Amino acid sequence: MRYFLFSTRWMMNSILSAILGYKLVWLVLSFNQVPITQMVTTTQAGPTADQMIPKTATYNLNTLLSAQLFGNPEEKIRSPQASTSPPPKTKLNLKLYGIYYSTHPEASIAMIAEEIGESKLYRKYDTLPGGGTLYQINSKEVILLRNGRQETLLLINNQSPPTTQNPETPAVRETPSITEQSTLRQAQSTAQSPEQLLGEYQQQLRTNPQQLRNLLNVTPYSQDGQFIGYRLSAGQNATLMSTFNLQVGDILTEINGVVFDSPLKGLEVIQQLATAGQINATVLRNGQPLSLSFNVEK
Repeated sequence: MRYFLFSTRWMMNSILSAILGYKLVWLVLSFNQVPITQMVTTTQAGPTADQMIPKTATYNLNTLLSAQLFGNPEEKIRSPQASTSPPPKTKLNLKLYGIYYSTHPEASIAMIAEEIGESKLYRKYDTLPGGGTLYQINSKEVILLRNGRQETLLLINNQSPPTTQNPETPAVRETPSITEQSTLRQAQSTAQSPEQLLGEYQQQLRTNPQQLRNLLNVTPYSQDGQFIGYRLSAGQNATLMSTFNLQVGDILTEINGVVFDSPLKGLEVIQQLATAGQINATVLRNGQPLSLSFNVEK
């Protein structure tokens, strides 16, 4: 797959080329207080943006992901048809890069791409490349309907079943701990230019966007009852913001010409961030607009 869409996988001058866009989109999709379908399709006067968007809660994407973004692994998903075994894996050449799972099926969204194509957002009953239909979106997989039969497409990081281990055999830790990974990322970021970092984040956005979820924290921000953007604060890497000339409390209001006057505008920048050669952003700092621009090193 060449490009990651939905994904949502950053700010500042070069601005989170791939990073912030991913976090913004997933943040938008994580608003449980306001179902997406209501925000998009309703024609009746509803609550103001200020009422819909919490002003004080800071959304750590790690928390959001574990809460609902990629589903609740302990929650039982009701299947539309009683079945003693799950449908077989699909033979379509597709990859499932992300899921926003909602208890309202019409609000659930899947990020799916062909092997060498761009990722796109799909909802229930949308037609997929290869002729299948997206029949059901679950927390860890989606069900396709093809030639009258159901097939399963698993998340790319959930392709292999868990391996069993002898309880008497000590576990061998093959991957660094979260703390070690965070320290490693910090050390790497201090040795790289913003352009190099953006190129790296953009690649991760296209291949494994979940790696970007803890880089920054963003909070929906409204002013005089009007949603105007996202307040930024540091994530796991405390030095990342300064690398991009950002400060805690900056309000991100625009990326590559897309003005964040609605939480859903975050969806519009994702595809741009996955392929953009330059990131232009506007932030409010102490009430004054500040323009930031960075090239993305390919």
